[in-house]
Amino acid sequence: MPEIPTAVYQHHLSGEVRIFRYPGLPVIDTPSAVVFDSVVYYPVPTYCRVYLFLTRWLQVFMTFDDQMALHPDPFDPFGFAFNCDITTPYHRSGNILYTSDVCLDVCVQPDGRTYRIEDQMELDEALENGQIGRQWHQESVDECDHLVSQIEEGRFISSLEAVVPFPKSWEDLGPTSLEKHSINEVNFEYHPSFPRFP
Repeated sequence: MPEIPTAVYQHHLSGEVRIFRYPGLPVIDTPSAVVFDSVVYYPVPTYCRVYLFLTRWLQVFMTFDDQMALHPDPFDPFGFAFNCDITTPYHRSGNILYTSDVCLDVCVQPDGRTYRIEDQMELDEALENGQIGRQWHQESVDECDHLVSQIEEGRFISSLEAVVPFPKSWEDLGPTSLEKHSINEVNFEYHPSFPRFP
């Protein structure tokens, strides 16, 4: 039985590692996905859920209002409620989950169908500049294509609810804590099946 994850280490190509600690136990913890709930305050209390996938190049962060309706980001004119980060599959080591953010993002509005893709150029530049290898680049493009297909076919929200249904009531949760470090300051583990420079 794997240990319950207590921290998430997310590496960014800039060399920064963000360490997230979520309040309470995961909503689910399976070999394919770990899901956490928390609360953020921007500018009002907002219920958040994050899906961390261990078998896909994907993390999905979503927000709800106090009536548990999907809640668009108030600071972004596009008004997305789902921020889909293309990441390496999460790697579990002890009670820590590790991943690397691989530039690409897909932002999706509350309808689950209206989307925009961000940072495609940055992904290509990361390959050209030697920040990542061809495997990371190709897997990221493939995951983005798969995700967009789910969105355009109207299967995106149902695919998340198949992992675990969306919450129906506001829980008494604490906020997520966040630390930022240089990758040289922490013990970071890349996924053993997906090294950075194949």
